Parts: sequence; C-alpha cells; structure tokens
Amino acid sequence: DALSVAAVNTAGSTIISGKADAIERIVAELQEKDVYARKINVDYASHNAQMDPLLPALAKSFEDLAPRRADLAFYSTVTGEVSDGTDLDGGYWCRNLREPVRFDRALNRLLDDGHTVFVEISAHPVLSMPLTDGSADRGGIVVGTLARDHGTTVQLLRNLGLLHVQGHTIDWNQALGTNPDTGSLLNLPTYAFQRQSYWSAVTPAARMRRSPDEEAFWQAAGQGEVSQVADLLDVPEELRRNLDGLLPYLAAWQQKLREPSRGASAAGEDNGTLTGRGSAADRFRTRLADLDAGARLDVVVALLREETGTLLGMTADQVPASQSLQQIGLDSLLAVGLRSAISRHTGVGVPSEVLLRSTGCAGVARYVIGRLLPTENGPDEEVDTSGSPWLRVLKPAGQPRARVFAIAGSGGTTDSHVPLIRHLPEDIELVGLQLPGRDTRTGETPPTDATAVADEVAAALTDRLDVPVVLYGHSQGTWLAWEIAHRLTRVPGRSPLSMVVACGLPPHMEQPPELAKLHSTEEMVDSAEIGGLTTAFRGILPEALLENEEVLTSYVTNLQTDITMAKNHEVLLRSDRRAPLDIPVVAVGASLDPVLPNEVQPGWAELTDGPFTHHTIAGTHAAPIENPEAMVAELLAALRAIDAGTAHRD
Repeated sequence: DALSVAAVNTAGSTIISGKADAIERIVAELQEKDVYARKINVDYASHNAQMDPLLPALAKSFEDLAPRRADLAFYSTVTGEVSDGTDLDGGYWCRNLREPVRFDRALNRLLDDGHTVFVEISAHPVLSMPLTDGSADRGGIVVGTLARDHGTTVQLLRNLGLLHVQGHTIDWNQALGTNPDTGSLLNLPTYAFQRQSYWSAVTPAARMRRSPDEEAFWQAAGQGEVSQVADLLDVPEELRRNLDGLLPYLAAWQQKLREPSRGASAAGEDNGTLTGRGSAADRFRTRLADLDAGARLDVVVALLREETGTLLGMTADQVPASQSLQQIGLDSLLAVGLRSAISRHTGVGVPSEVLLRSTGCAGVARYVIGRLLPTENGPDEEVDTSGSPWLRVLKPAGQPRARVFAIAGSGGTTDSHVPLIRHLPEDIELVGLQLPGRDTRTGETPPTDATAVADEVAAALTDRLDVPVVLYGHSQGTWLAWEIAHRLTRVPGRSPLSMVVACGLPPHMEQPPELAKLHSTEEMVDSAEIGGLTTAFRGILPEALLENEEVLTSYVTNLQTDITMAKNHEVLLRSDRRAPLDIPVVAVGASLDPVLPNEVQPGWAELTDGPFTHHTIAGTHAAPIENPEAMVAELLAALRAIDAGTAHRD
C-alpha cells in the first residue's frame, strides 16, 4: 500500500504515488541504477490508497449526476476506451481519482482511430511532452493554445501558425478577423525572393464572392426556377421556352465552381505539393512503385534537396546529396521544419537521428523509401565515421591541421555547435560530444556520472591527438571539458592541447547570486509545470529554441538528466582539489550574460599553470551559439597561440 502506479503517460514515462518516505527510497534506488527518476511537487498523492477514505463521501455527493450523451467521442484515461458520455456518473469520477491515469491507452486509441493532430486547450500546455513522445513514431503533431505569461492572441496565433506550416488548413480570415469583402490573404513563396516579381492572383474565394443579384440568379438556376431566371436576365418572351433545358447545365457548372477540394487538389498537383496526410503517402508510394531503384532514390533526394534548400535559404542545386545536413547548417530547429515537410509530402515520419546522419539527403531518402516500400528497403544505417559513439564529426577535414572538440551546456546536443561550421576554415575538423540519450544515441540510458563520461570521452579522443586539439566547453559543458583536459594531459606523445571555456563558472568558485537564482529556477524541471522555463531561461537559451515547443520539450528532457549529473559532479568536487592544468586556457565571457557576470571568468586562471587569456564577446549567455563568428574567432586565436607557442597571461 506504500506505493501505487498513479499514471502511465507513455511506454517510457510512469508516475508513482504513495507515502513520502517510500517515494524518497524508490527515487534513490532508481537513480543508483542510472534510471531517470524525479519527484513531482504536488500537495497530495492521488490515484492510490490514500484516496480511499474520501471516496464514500464523494460518491454520495455525486449521486445526482445524470450524464447525457455527448456530441463528440470521449476518450477516457480511466478505461482507455471510447465513451458516448453516458457512463460518466459519480462512480466514474471516483474511479478517476482512485485508479491509475491511463493516458497511454487513451492516446494509443486516438492514434489507432486516425487522430494525429493534438491541440491542448488549456491555460498552459502540460501534456505536450507525453503527447509528443507517445505519438512521434506515428506522425503526431502537438501544439498548445496559450502558455503561462504568454496568454495573448499572439500565442494563440503562433500555435495556429504551427498547424499551418504542418500542412493543416486554417481559416485565416476567421482567425485574423479579415473581411473577405475588403481584403484577402496572399500566399507568398516559401523561399527567398531572387530578382523575380510575384503577383497576387485572384483566389477561388475572391472569384466566388457575389452580389445579392448574383446570388439570387444562381439560387434560381439551381432550383430550376425558369421564370425567375428569365426575369432576372430580362429575357424576351420568345426565348424563355429555351431556358428550361439550359438550367440543369448552369446548375452543374455552378456546383463545379463551388467545389474547393477539386481546385485545391488540382493546384496541389500542378505545383508538386501533395495534400492530405493520408493521401500523401499513398500517392507518393504509388509514384515510387512505378520506378526502378535508382530513379526512386533520385526522386526522393531531389525532394529533400528542394525542402532543405528552402529552409536554409539555398537553391536545391546548392544542397549536396550525400553531405551531412548539419555541416551545411541544419540544426535541431530547422530539422523540425524538414521533418514536417517530409511528412507532408510522403506521409513518412523521419526521426531526428536519421536527419543527423552523415549520409545527408541520400541517407534520409533511403530511410523514406524503406518505410514506403519495405520490400525494397536498402541499407539506411549510417556508417560511423567517428570510431566512437561518444564523438560526432560535425565538420570533417580530409587532412586536418587541428581539431576542435565541442561540449554543449546542460540540455544541449551537438546541434548547439552547428552554427560554428560555416566560420571554421576547411582544414579544421569540428567534433561534438554526443551523450547517451540524445543525438543518434536516443535509445541509451542518459548518464549521471560526469567523471565516468570524462573517462569514456578521453579514451575515445586518445587516437585523435595527432594534431593540435582545442577542448571547447559552453556553460556547464566547461566542467566536463576541464575533466577531460586533466585526463588528456597525461597522454604521452600527444600534440599540443588547449582549452576554451565560454560562459562557464570555474569549478570550486562560489556561485554568483544570478546563477544561484537560475539553479533554483531549474527545480521547476522537477514539476509538471515545465513550460515556465520559457520565461526563466529567456536570455540564457537561444530565442529560436524557446519559441519552438517541440525542440524546447526535447531540451527539457535532456536538462532533467544533466541537472542530476551536474549535482553529482558538484558533490564530488567538494573533496577533489587537484593540481592545476599545464595548458593554455582561454575564458570567454558574454557582454550581456544575465546569470554569469564577466568578472568571474578570470577565476579560470587559477586552474592552470599555462598561459591564460580572458576575452568578451557580444551577446547573452547563449552568445557562443547566437554569435558563432565571434566564438570561432576565439577558437582560432587559441589555435594560433598553440602554433606560435606563445600566449600571454592577463
């Protein structure tokens, strides 16, 4: 009786309720086994035996409930079945309080019945994460309505826009209050204007706009009112008898004009856009089935190059067919748009890890073909070019003269470093750390021991010390860079090594008040109200990330485990005072960092006996991501200091 399953959200997300001491024990036991577990801040434990004393009184209070048949199907999280509403009596609501919430069953039933678009109508979306996780592999689309501190029409219209870009029809005249008699909405190209004029055409809705006299005429024609049509047209008496045979043809023509689906379908086929989630896969599959294997690949690759170019502001010809999409600038935010476009055209949901593969459009195309035509499925697995799952080559170099090994801050992925690619010289290789549980390792258990991670990464990097290496960490990633540096400096015969730490608090330094406040805010991650992080992390995370609910949800999931790892690391360092490093260290601060004043950066000087430099770049705590050109300049300066064998100590 001490513990009960309170809710099953998805196959990988279960909530347990019960006595406080039992909850403390099971959370500790799970964390010891590297199973992610956290406490939810609630005032009472429902959905377990603690509710039993309340049920008789509640049942008596509910005796007069007389549920009526609902107009819409009701998917119950108590039974996991579909109800017409007549069984939602007092007994049902007592069960709702006492029994486990089977959100997973209700969601699976919705998906089985063909529902793939979920709009959470609430003051703040708290179910977006389980909805997204539970429907991702079946093409689910999840948006909210309002959000805490963003409860205006702007937020509502933003969510309507998210549905619109996913290919769903929105009545924008209704949403924006546009008067169809005085103005209309225009469809603009989805790619950059390039010395070509675009003229608005009269839309079908505009063509169908009629005066009262026109409406009267077409109504009379449709009803076969010969005399009324003749009077409206002022037809001479000798011609009226001929109208009787003409009216059926006029009525049929009118009906044809009023069929928007026909016009929309024709327009979609003319411009190569397949409309309708269900029909898209069928039509695209049929098209591919009539082609040989080589032609199929060419068709899908061409589609992917076109859509990728649209997102990146490039022409399709500028998008390589077999180069990593990350290397040409596709980050996790843009990947959301590409996934949506692929799903809209082909009906195939492509996981993020497939988009991250080094084989680029060609690899994604093979994945799509394999899902549409399973019997024709060719190899769609990525060839590992890093030699280790811990390393992800973001920017290869044939014969690199140096390497940058980049570590993202808490919650981040290798996507954080994609903006650096365009500013690095061709002969410098960029490698990112990919942790278990994210990037291409989503099926693995996230780590909670930073020192164990450092051991693994240092071992993986040992074979890559043939050229000078810059260890670059951002935010909390600076501590992991520092741990790895201590291990690599002990490798005999290595090439020169340096470390660049950006917007990171030096280990052992007392937290400034601004950072301490942020860490207390991070406790919000341990409650169901995770959406408040949008406000709490403004100025700390990139704005583009905060504005994208899907990417922010993924970030928060990563952050939950990284907070645990960071706390464990902090406890360890209280009794671990090691000797300073003997390598050059460059500390980079941001001019407008709201949580880490620039004055703390010189504290890194105490952690090395090598040359130390302190610089500042423009921006907030996210400056290394949002100001990549300045960040690359600091990385290149660190390499030049290695090459010249000189660096000054401030």
